[in-house]
Amino acid sequence: MHQHAGEQRPQQFAAPDPNTTLLLAATGGYKAFRMAKQAVIRAKAKSKRQHPWARRIGLVVLAIMLGLFLSIIAFRFVNPPITPVMVAEKLRGTTLKYRFVPLESIARDLPLAVIASEDGRFCNHWGVDWAAVKDAVQEARKRGRGFRGASTIPMQTAKNLYLWTDRSYVRKVLEVPLAYLLTIFWPKERVIEVYLNIAQWGPGIFGAEAASQHYFRKSASQLTRREALLLAVSLPARDGASVLIDAGANADNRPEHLLQFGYMGSIFAEEILEIEEPEVKLLSIGEEPDKGNRLTREAHPLLVASGLRFAGNTESRDLLTGAADVVVCDGFTGNVVLKSLEGTIMTVLNSLREEMLASRRGKVGGLLIRGAARGLKRRLDPDTYGGAYLLGLRGLLVKAHGNSSRTAITNAIALGARGVSGGVVERLAGRLGDHAGLRR
Repeated sequence: MHQHAGEQRPQQFAAPDPNTTLLLAATGGYKAFRMAKQAVIRAKAKSKRQHPWARRIGLVVLAIMLGLFLSIIAFRFVNPPITPVMVAEKLRGTTLKYRFVPLESIARDLPLAVIASEDGRFCNHWGVDWAAVKDAVQEARKRGRGFRGASTIPMQTAKNLYLWTDRSYVRKVLEVPLAYLLTIFWPKERVIEVYLNIAQWGPGIFGAEAASQHYFRKSASQLTRREALLLAVSLPARDGASVLIDAGANADNRPEHLLQFGYMGSIFAEEILEIEEPEVKLLSIGEEPDKGNRLTREAHPLLVASGLRFAGNTESRDLLTGAADVVVCDGFTGNVVLKSLEGTIMTVLNSLREEMLASRRGKVGGLLIRGAARGLKRRLDPDTYGGAYLLGLRGLLVKAHGNSSRTAITNAIALGARGVSGGVVERLAGRLGDHAGLRR
């Protein structure tokens, strides 16, 4: 059959080339991949525009963590020039006393005394004493109060070096990883060396060298065992320490007993507290010599003629502001005064806390004075001291409260160890025989 003019023949197509089909498929896949990639980039850019703060916060946190890590490695070899606690003290207008000295320039008894009183398992744990943490948690639940205690020397070093002094669960949680890092990258000798040099021993006093110069007028390398023990448990007071004698050992007394208390308290202040010519006063209801009951009126002339630096009567309202170096009273009165002061102090502190938490303005104000308030509580808390020596015995005895907490018992044991090492009994016995009034 022949094709007529103007009639078109059907178009013939060749079979598709396999290579061409593969090329087209690859090209389409690549275009799809590029489109998907651009979509992801656009989504990330949009997310950055919508939440720029998230990325910045992440970078800041990463920079802080990196800085902490690098500083821990650096402080293994370089002594810290300053700490946040020092900065806070400086901002409050306190004059800083700080000088870093190597561990070899600190009397050997001081680190031993600090380890014994603050972290008995320092040589065995890796930064955190979990057994002590467990005990502290159980005690907090039992006594119905906040978690306290269980801080090891690495944890306290981390706190002093990087954190703040206010007690809080946040700070406690942050101490744990920092303590582990310090223990991993530092030898134990470096940990105790840094701790002894940046610990605060009083207002503006940082480090063992500054504390030794301030309290004993000598270098830390020249500290005696007794002085090292005193530093290990030293606590700043508003106007220095006072001896209240008797505080409950003898409920019924005669006038000559109060004279004997004056001698014993004065000798204790001289020998143990290192107070030269301590001032002695008699606790009464008025400053006049004829004020008081029969006991105080008859004891007054005995103390006047005793040869002690007797300065007359004092009233209980002046006890916390430094009424005298030694305050003499009968045991019944002393015990009532002691427990009244403890109860009043705790009531005032708890009432202050309740008022601060009662309103939003109070909470803001509480945050501003939080550090000072907690420092005051630690200084006035009876648990801080643990107990008191019972003078006049042939052996050493520390009397603690019947309801003493774990912290109080720990501090009472430290006080006993300090008394044994300091020779309290022997030194008192050597001086007591010199006074005829004690042989009545």
